[in-house]
Formats: sequence, structure tokens, C-alpha cells
Amino acid sequence: MSMADMIDERLVSFGLDVTNKEDAIRKICKMMYDAGKVSSYEDYLQGVKDRELEFETGMGNGIAIPHCKGGCVKEAAFTLVKLNQKIEWGSLDGEPVDYVIMLAAPNTADNVHLKMLSSLAVGLMDDDFREALKDATDVDQIIDIFKRNRSMYLVAVCSCPVGIAHTYMAAANLKKAAQKKGIEIKVETQGAQGVEDEITAEDIARCDACIIASDVKIKGSSRFKDVPTMSFKVNEPIKDADAVIDELVEALG
Repeated sequence: MSMADMIDERLVSFGLDVTNKEDAIRKICKMMYDAGKVSSYEDYLQGVKDRELEFETGMGNGIAIPHCKGGCVKEAAFTLVKLNQKIEWGSLDGEPVDYVIMLAAPNTADNVHLKMLSSLAVGLMDDDFREALKDATDVDQIIDIFKRNRSMYLVAVCSCPVGIAHTYMAAANLKKAAQKKGIEIKVETQGAQGVEDEITAEDIARCDACIIASDVKIKGSSRFKDVPTMSFKVNEPIKDADAVIDELVEALG
């Protein structure tokens, strides 16, 4: 699931009335609770406060990203809250905050908390994305901003009859080509050492498409039945991984 798909209008505000950081945290935690994202307002609030004591979450450029990962969180979520005024937050650049993106992540092993943080951090480094987000006046605009900023996410499986050289050469070339194109990719190898960097159900739910580069029947092919998939001989990404990715992207339209 992409960040755009996770946007919940109940967690969006275009002028939340707050007096200070404490007030903002309390009110935004209440938004999470009222939207059914957390089971306990008190536990979630305490988790966010505890995180602030470890390290204040004002990231600069007027934005704060307070967050909590815990058992009280029922599903991963984030707020997009423009404040009615600038408030002190202890930001890295010393400037006050007027926009709060609060994260909530369940206490699971898939590190969705870190994935949300990293995705937002990359987006917020882009001046155009950041300013468009702060200037948005309705939820549809925000969804469009996230969709336009979102990079493509591909998964791939590489395998060959022997499972040594060709498998890993194809995987390395796909990663290199994707990086050059600004595309995020996860490549599973099914080689002599077994399955490595296994593609998870979460990867499949999040990805845009799948590349199969193999001269043998791969394990777990049924995982990709609902994912746009293109198959290639394993030597094709070895010869020209750029062409493989370009062909897939063109097919996706």
C-alpha cells in the first residue's frame, strides 16, 4: 500500500487550533484515537511523549514528525495537520513548526514505522513536495501530491538452472538499473544458497509490478497472481537491465 492510499481524511486538518507543542500533541493523538487507529488514547499519547523525550521530532522547514510504535496501535497511519499558528518544537533548524505529520505503527516485525519515516523523509527533502503539501487546501490535493511524488516500486525474482553466477549477476544489474532511474526495487534470488531477500506479502501489496528473470520455474510464483508481471530469460537483465525495466514501465503505461 502506498502512502497516498493510506491517507485518511479524518487525520487531515487545515488549521488545527493549538496553543503550544503539548496542546498540539494531545489534539493530534486524539485524532488518531477518534479515527480508530489506536486502541488507547492514553497509551498512544504516552508513547509519543516518551519518543519526544528521547529526541525532539522537529525536522526543520516548519515540519514535525512525532511518532509512536506500540501495542496500542491497531494499524499504521499518519496525520497531515496544518496548525493555526507557528509553535516552538525544538526543531533541528531552530525554527517554529506549523505542520505536523504524526505517525502510528503497530508493534510488528515488518518495520512499517521505519518505512513510513524513510518515505516521508525522502519526500520532505524535496522543496516542491514540501511546499505543495503545506499549501494544500483539501484532501484531494494532498492525495494528488503524494501520488505525483511517489516513486515506482518493483519486485523481481532471479533464478537460473545452476543458481550461481547468472542469478546474482541479473539481480545486481536490475538493482543498478533501477537506482539510475529513481525506481525502488527489491530483488529475490533463488540460487544455490536457497531463497535470499525473500519478497514478502507486504512487498507484493505495495509493489507496482514484478519482473521474473529466470530460465527455470521459480518457487512461489502464485504470490504474484494479482501483480502485473513480465517474464524474461535470466540473461536479458545481464545483457541490458535498462531495457528490461524500460519495457516493463512502458507496458504499465
